[in-house]
Amino acid sequence: MWTVGPEITREEYLHLLDTAKKLDRKQAYLLVKVFATTGVSVMELPVVTVEAVNAGRLSNAGDTVPLATGLRDELTAYASWNGVETGPVFVTRNGRPLRSSQVSRCLDYLSQSAGLDRTKCRPSALQKLYRLSKAEAEAEAADVVEQIMDRQTDAESVPASPKRREKSAPARKTVPKGVDPKKWSVAWPVSGDPGVVMTREDIEGYMAKLRAKGRISAPQQYGVILTQLYQDLPEDKRIRRSTLARWIELLREKGYAPNTINSFAIVANGFLDYIGHREYQLSDLPKQEANPKPELTRNEYLQLLRTAKALGQEREYLLVKLFASCDLPVQELDEVTVEAAKAGGMTVDSSGTRSMVHLPRCLCKELLAYAERQGIGAGPIFLSNRSKSMCRSNLVQSIVKLSEKAGVPSGKGNPACLRRLYRNTRAAVEASFAVLVEQAMERQMEQENITAGWEV
Repeated sequence: MWTVGPEITREEYLHLLDTAKKLDRKQAYLLVKVFATTGVSVMELPVVTVEAVNAGRLSNAGDTVPLATGLRDELTAYASWNGVETGPVFVTRNGRPLRSSQVSRCLDYLSQSAGLDRTKCRPSALQKLYRLSKAEAEAEAADVVEQIMDRQTDAESVPASPKRREKSAPARKTVPKGVDPKKWSVAWPVSGDPGVVMTREDIEGYMAKLRAKGRISAPQQYGVILTQLYQDLPEDKRIRRSTLARWIELLREKGYAPNTINSFAIVANGFLDYIGHREYQLSDLPKQEANPKPELTRNEYLQLLRTAKALGQEREYLLVKLFASCDLPVQELDEVTVEAAKAGGMTVDSSGTRSMVHLPRCLCKELLAYAERQGIGAGPIFLSNRSKSMCRSNLVQSIVKLSEKAGVPSGKGNPACLRRLYRNTRAAVEASFAVLVEQAMERQMEQENITAGWEV
């Protein structure tokens, strides 16, 4: 039986409507139906006006609730029968809106006549019925969205021909020309602020804390940033109130991009929070670049897949497909394991928030086949040439090189653009999400009207 916890069931709700219809109590019939199909409370009942009914939507506390066609017709007929041409539909004989006590008496009488517990006929119980009905409809619509995304990924699948992995030399880091590394330190005038000493032991402790939280890739990346800060500090290695602001200026002088500087500042703030000195955090984070981000088209994405297949670069093929098929943060690539591919998804921790990442079925098959050919029976699927976890720089570099060979602009050939393509594609699919939900709710009401509808 379709239930709402210990509250009213859908069968009991239909019984209420049928009882009201038999007793010719149209007001009670419509009150029950409004509470159970719009979710408005007894205090919000005045929003059910003639104008709202004519518009087909109720506006309540910033939310808009559509009215099913059948309910609109019933409310219009009821208002016309009562001579209500404007304002609230449910009014007393002297034209005033119904009070909550009057609504309660009306519904109590109906519940007694129907042989139901009065608590099951309260507006709050009927509201719960609406919320659960909508939740079920949304769940069905969400399943449809996932199925559409899976089918699209499956249709775009370009099976890669298995070839031996080719070794490539790791990317070398270069130092900007014309800059004296010895001058790269944060100038700090001695003052009354003692500051806090930054130690390598504190950095290691922070990294251990991140590992304990399951953030596998973050410690390595954060460690590089914090080591950079440590090296840029004066000889006393103290952080004072303006140290981070001066450090930001120093990073700009070194030629770091605004978005990179912003990331560095966030990591430094997190470290200061860890050691218990938030007073030295940077309150005004650097503004990120406001330039429009490049958009990768679906055709360019498919060209990347075709090129990877033609070149026999199966790992790059799968990386491109992975980031275009799910919203996976780059730093969580280690979470793409054999176990995750078998399960069809995994839970990742991004910026302190845990979320579930769904992997399309066809992609899981390709990932498992690739892992088997590489002799990977468990753990991370994407490894470097030295059988270690693939670092972010190698990941980005491999996709950039592929984009150059595919004739795709280098600014578009990166994980960020691939993830943006996924989000845009999903947003387009979800644009009809609300429509699917309302259609499901409307179909349900139409079916109920066949057995318990009031003749208009």
